Amino acid sequence: MENGNEERSTITMFDTQTGAGTEMIIADTAEMNGSKYLLVYEREDEEEAEASVLKEINESEEDIYYEQITDENELESIIALFGDSGFDYTIRF
Repeated sequence: MENGNEERSTITMFDTQTGAGTEMIIADTAEMNGSKYLLVYEREDEEEAEASVLKEINESEEDIYYEQITDENELESIIALFGDSGFDYTIRF
């Protein structure tokens, strides 16, 4: 998932049950059919990072809410869009 040594934007994802936060690096963003998506990964191992695709589901003045995509067709479509973005990373699923 490496894309040079540039500073990356991050978000903190919170578990709704435990309240525990995990910092995620935003590798890419995309829009499809009026929805916004993020390709994110944890900071631990940027070379072989396991990424997640998140879909924006709600926005308030203070927070933006995302969820992982569960629909396989939607996931395949957005992964193809990320794959065509021109950034230097490889997506395998």
